[in-house]
Amino acid sequence: MTRERILILAPFGRDGLMLQGMLHAVGIAATCCADIAEVLREMAAGAAGLFISEEALLGSSAQELVAVLDEQEAWSDIPLVVLLGKGDQATRAAAELVRTLGEQANVTYLDRPVRRNTLMSAATSMLRSRRRQYEARDLIRAHAVAELREHEARAQAEAATAMRDEFLGVASHELRTPLTVVMGYAEGMARSARRGTLDLTALAARLEELLLHAKRLDVLVEDLLDTSRIQQGRILLEPTRVNLIALTTGVIERVRSSPEYIAGHTIEVLASQEIVGVWDESRLDQVLTNLVSNALKYSPDGGRVTVELEERESRVSIRVTDEGLGIAEDRVPDLFQPFSRVHSDRRLVNGTGLGLYIAAQLVERHRGTIDVTSRLGEGTTFTVDLPLRAVIEEGDTGEVLPRDDWGLASTDATRASLDAPEPAHARRASRRRNG
Repeated sequence: MTRERILILAPFGRDGLMLQGMLHAVGIAATCCADIAEVLREMAAGAAGLFISEEALLGSSAQELVAVLDEQEAWSDIPLVVLLGKGDQATRAAAELVRTLGEQANVTYLDRPVRRNTLMSAATSMLRSRRRQYEARDLIRAHAVAELREHEARAQAEAATAMRDEFLGVASHELRTPLTVVMGYAEGMARSARRGTLDLTALAARLEELLLHAKRLDVLVEDLLDTSRIQQGRILLEPTRVNLIALTTGVIERVRSSPEYIAGHTIEVLASQEIVGVWDESRLDQVLTNLVSNALKYSPDGGRVTVELEERESRVSIRVTDEGLGIAEDRVPDLFQPFSRVHSDRRLVNGTGLGLYIAAQLVERHRGTIDVTSRLGEGTTFTVDLPLRAVIEEGDTGEVLPRDDWGLASTDATRASLDAPEPAHARRASRRRNG
């Protein structure tokens, strides 16, 4: 390892090679350097210490070394051993060198000639000191990582708490609105019944209103239950043969009677061919219902909603496009997170922020993907990509079977199913069985 080696700079005579040989003889890695520039490069790669002769630090070399030592990280204090010369000239040079290095270096000065045992002792001390420095570095970095993780965990906990609080506020509002209507109408009808003034025509209108809000409550509760099932891993899929055009037609007919659909809306299905695959019908219905309802909801002034179905080889693409409010770019990354709301102002759009999360999870469990492209104020496109035969059961290879093996009697039978989509109540019952 580079951090376990000792660098040697003794460019004159055979001192460097002799010292390197002695260190290698006792199992200490050592590298001889030609000049101070090579020393500085090797120090950047990692070193346990530096043996350097006094004459190698003449001129600007000492200042260059000091400059590098000044830039060491807080944990690092690389050990130096300077081998001093003899005579008055050497003594004067040594004194100048000591002043230059000053307190910037962890330095030991040895007079030459130096005993072998003294050199080995200095080398061993270097390694021991440097190892402790690396241990300190590792502790510092581990502490920094632990602090970062703690900070991230705290931030995630705070974000989760904020999301929970926002969701509780939104959910309570969304639940309270239909409950208030139901309770108000029920109390009014009860009073009229007690007084004998119950108007059957008014009663029918109020019952329709009660049914609408009861359905809204049912959807809210089902979304909450589905979220819990998803997070507990209890969503079970039941693959069956599905005519996608028939399923989409049924979804559109149903959403046309929802509060999100207004007179200014138009919904169009584009499909160039019949598409039949193997998916969980009720769950795919749930995905389509959410995407189309969202397209209507986020187009409060009306506009065109397009559902485009396309089969390519062994996959199918479902694109739902609207011309509505669009989504701000900074909100897109959180779009499929639970309780995330694109528009926080409930006066614009209501909802709990669970629909897209549930839809994305259901698509993922069909081994598909869901993506979104949007421009604020111009509209949004959601694209669902699914295998034609979803890999649902454990051990399933996902191989697409010939259509005859799917049990389809004829093309006419498939077309007939377009005119007879499965009733919505049957799909909801299937959803509850899955839970």
